[in-house]
Amino acid sequence: DDAIALEASAITTLKDMIEDAIDPQDAALYREHLMETERQKAQLEERLSFFGREAGRNVFKDLINKAGAIATDMLH
Repeated sequence: DDAIALEASAITTLKDMIEDAIDPQDAALYREHLMETERQKAQLEERLSFFGREAGRNVFKDLINKAGAIATDMLH
């Protein structure tokens, strides 16, 4: 999830850099980097999906939270 967040942040930054670029060659390099970053983000999301997780969702943490809630209920 952290890796996807980093890629998403890089995408936002690169889009801003493309808009702000004065030199067309710089803008072209940023666009190239943006396309690669978007591919990497998609690949990370695909891998998470393959392992039964959705981007932004951690199944293990969900299970721990549910177990904690059940344990709390049992104590009351």
